[in-house]
Amino acid sequence: MGKMMNSTTFVTLFFIVIMFGYSLQLSTGLCIKQERESLVRLKASFIDSSNRLGSWKGTDCCSWEGVGCDRANGGHVVKLDLRNYEYFYSSALLSNGVDSSLFELKYLNYLDLSGNFFNYTQIPNSFAELLELTYLNLSSTYFHGTIQPFPGNLTKLLVLDFNNEENLNGPDYFPLGELFIDGLALRWVSGLLCLEYLHLSGVRVVQSGKLGVDYLIQLLNTVPSLLSLKLSSCALQNDLLLYAPLNSSFLSKLQHLDLSYNEFDGPIPIILQNMTSLKYLNLNGNLYNSSIPSWLSNLRNLDTLSLGSNSFSSIEGGFPSMVRNNCHLKSLDLSFNHFVGEDVFGSYENLSSGCKEYGLQRLYLERMIRFGTHTIPSWLGELKNLKSLSLRENALYGPIPSSFGNLSSLEDLDISYNRLRGGIPISFGQLRNLNSLDVSKNSLKGVITETHFANLSQLKMVAMSSNEHLSFEIKHDWVPPFQLQYFSVRSTKGFGSNGFPRWLVTQKDELVLYLVLSNTSLSGPIPTWLSFPNFIYLDISNNQISGPLPYNIGYQIPNMFAFYISNNMHINGSLPPSVCKWRHLMLLGLSNNELSGTIPSCLVTPNLTVFDLSSNKFSGFFPTNSFDNITTLKLVNLANNKLEGEPLVALSSCTSLSILDLQGNQFSGSIPSWMGRSLQSLQILNLQGNSFNGTIPLSIWILPRLQILILADNKLEGEIPPIGAKFATKVEQLTYIVCNPEENEFAICYVSYISQVMKSINLKYSYLQLYSMVNVDLSNNNLQGHIPRGIVTINGLFALNLSHNNLTGSIPVEIGRSLTLESLDLSSNQLSGSIPLNMANLNSLGALNLSNNNFSGRIPREGHLSTFNNASSYEGNPYLCGDPLFVTCPNEDPSDNFHGNDNHEEDKLEKMWFCVIVMAGYALGFWGVVGTLILKKSWRHAYFRFMDETKDKISVAILVNMATMK
Repeated sequence: MGKMMNSTTFVTLFFIVIMFGYSLQLSTGLCIKQERESLVRLKASFIDSSNRLGSWKGTDCCSWEGVGCDRANGGHVVKLDLRNYEYFYSSALLSNGVDSSLFELKYLNYLDLSGNFFNYTQIPNSFAELLELTYLNLSSTYFHGTIQPFPGNLTKLLVLDFNNEENLNGPDYFPLGELFIDGLALRWVSGLLCLEYLHLSGVRVVQSGKLGVDYLIQLLNTVPSLLSLKLSSCALQNDLLLYAPLNSSFLSKLQHLDLSYNEFDGPIPIILQNMTSLKYLNLNGNLYNSSIPSWLSNLRNLDTLSLGSNSFSSIEGGFPSMVRNNCHLKSLDLSFNHFVGEDVFGSYENLSSGCKEYGLQRLYLERMIRFGTHTIPSWLGELKNLKSLSLRENALYGPIPSSFGNLSSLEDLDISYNRLRGGIPISFGQLRNLNSLDVSKNSLKGVITETHFANLSQLKMVAMSSNEHLSFEIKHDWVPPFQLQYFSVRSTKGFGSNGFPRWLVTQKDELVLYLVLSNTSLSGPIPTWLSFPNFIYLDISNNQISGPLPYNIGYQIPNMFAFYISNNMHINGSLPPSVCKWRHLMLLGLSNNELSGTIPSCLVTPNLTVFDLSSNKFSGFFPTNSFDNITTLKLVNLANNKLEGEPLVALSSCTSLSILDLQGNQFSGSIPSWMGRSLQSLQILNLQGNSFNGTIPLSIWILPRLQILILADNKLEGEIPPIGAKFATKVEQLTYIVCNPEENEFAICYVSYISQVMKSINLKYSYLQLYSMVNVDLSNNNLQGHIPRGIVTINGLFALNLSHNNLTGSIPVEIGRSLTLESLDLSSNQLSGSIPLNMANLNSLGALNLSNNNFSGRIPREGHLSTFNNASSYEGNPYLCGDPLFVTCPNEDPSDNFHGNDNHEEDKLEKMWFCVIVMAGYALGFWGVVGTLILKKSWRHAYFRFMDETKDKISVAILVNMATMK
């Protein structure tokens, strides 16, 4: 019995130990086996290229990253945070839909899958099984299709986020799918009695297949706890706010309302003034086109008001009233509107009667004023809490107010792209919190000294470009209080004879540094002290810099991704070996210098986008193998060097290439037929002045974006291949690479030029100019056969040069349809036939050369062709006749040829006057004689007597003569 008791006690104690161990396991976080297995299957359903789920191993799933357990209630998994916080596709979890294992986690109350990639699948209804959810975030998840009513089951939800606005970015960007909600099926909203936050931005509300919101707000009225509603970019229209009845509970509780980027127009609905708890109101990007109502200033709790990108023309009560009557307003955005009038800003007196202290921190007035002339109001200096101020692009004139020096909290100031004059106030040196300053593109003048930067220890960005009369006089030994990330003074007087600003040597912050000193009259060599380990962008182009590149420049600036030294003319020597350290190089511009030697293959890096070595003295064989697999390359310009080799054979993988300029080298080989299939982005192809041979491949015409084709001065032969109708039908401007830096200070721009024979003159065009043209130049080759009909009807054709070949046949009659043609050169061929009469329709034609062919017949002088009076346009055609050649056409009066057809209208006029005069003389002579005989009887008798006598004499004479002849 005792032994039995001992055994029973032992079993009992063993059981207690086991249970205690299990309890201990729960308390220490070891998760429930079934839920761990579900998580393991969920992990297996993802492609996790960035290893974000690397911690998901072992038995304690509660310690895995993104997993949370409720230790107090059985240890169940209650939280799953798989959010892609970087919002880059490269760091996203990839899946062909949501795996069913997720819906086995029945105790989840927090689920965030945002920013991941579910491959455009539909959001599954199985989410309805997660009944404990209080937080559900499916924003930017690449789902597609209609959102089913499953959220209606999740009655405990506090937060529901379906945001579908684009926010992923990067080189591996994909567009989000389209999400819809059926307006008629939105009754599920009324069941979410606890819902506080609803984000449907980017989700289209549809009703019976058409965009509509007939009772979306009526349903939202039934959600008593709703505090935040975001409906941006939902294609909503006025009936949402004008016709939907809103209950007082909804109006009084809502704190955050985002209706931006919809289709609302007319005035702002007055119903909004009853939203007395509203703190955030965003109406950006709509079509509102009336005045901004004064009652907006009565929303006393409002701290953020965004009305930008509309068509507002005025403000009731004036601009100061929006600040004066709302002391708690922290952010105001009126950018991109159409304000007019001479008193947009109002006066200080209108402002001063309001708050003791203004809470305004962010004021965005960019491109707000479309008409009128305005100065910057000095009362802005009274907004002591202001942190961000943008007045960009308002055509403001006059000086910068010195009162800006009072804005002690100011962090960001942008007054660029105006017409401001005068100097930069010395008081700017007191803005201790200033982080960024942009005064670019004005007419500022004067001298910048150390005093302007005296206390700016937080300064990171300075942009003063395009102020031509602004100069810098800073001592060589000055040590600035800041560490800059961006410094641009493009197109200013710069630093005069002092050369590179020595204070740059102090900028050794670990952060990125952009330095733009182009067109600032810099001279002398590049200093050896210009050494920045984290320097990534350097533009010193368009100066008078001379001498070789520093031998250790690659070691001095190892992280360079953009290096521009173009148009200095006197930078010489070879490229130092240290440039091979630039493994991250993306943008390289060395054009218009005197650099020589060979081109190292290491310059072609895996991420290279712009590669311009044109107009130097580089020689030797170009390293073609270095272009293998460079899919990022957009521009290659090696023009006007002495390079050899066959570069075209290595470009098949350069699928992003838009500009290829190899003019003026010694390159050879044939034009590969795969170019038309592989280089679908090509817009400019210039191979002029090389030794390319073979035939022109037919595929060249199927390049969908090709606009400039220059194959002149080579050794091409054979016929010009027939051209399809799709050549250059879509004229597009190349983004990112070709842009105008004067239009955007922060754009990564590249501007270069191309030489082209146009209107018989060798002209120089920038790439920007060429994007409005469609040009074909195949001159100076050995091409044969007829001119293809399609080549003269290319859409938008600006210039066509087929001169100095061996072309035969006639000019295609379709040329009369090429109404945009401005330059046509068909000279020095063997063309024959007559000149088409319909060329008279080419009213844009400014240069015409048909010389040295076998054309025949009369030169047409009708219409616009009558303006070509230079014989050189037609000379060398032995069978042509007519003006302006001194050759008479058969069956024409030589005098006509002498006077020419240009006098045709004048000849007709002279003939008319001749006939008038003859007829007048005839009438005058006739009536002068006959009228006299009628009026004078004695004259009439004498006249008839004279006629009788004369008749008798003539009769006698005839008879005598006849007798003599017999």
